[in-house]
Amino acid sequence: MIDLSLDIPEPGSKHITLRECLDSFTRLEQLEESEKYLCNTCLVKQPCTKKFSIRQNPKTLCLQFKRFRWGTYTRQKLKDHVSFPLSGLDLTPYLDPT
Repeated sequence: MIDLSLDIPEPGSKHITLRECLDSFTRLEQLEESEKYLCNTCLVKQPCTKKFSIRQNPKTLCLQFKRFRWGTYTRQKLKDHVSFPLSGLDLTPYLDPT
């Protein structure tokens, strides 16, 4: 079983698909300055990236959509509709290639 918490990538869009949410979840991400790793050899913070993937096709997949956007002093509930297939979901593009 896999439980994924997915962002809704473009708030305000009329047509958001599960594929867009999964693409956003598995996209290569450049880490911020405060998240960089310190090299033990040169003692300098190194540029880093991270990328999520799914190790293997699960028998059960639970999806949670993050329905809120947070600002400094505000919280906005997203009311966007996310369309998804009721059967035949192909997770192959999101599987770890190793």
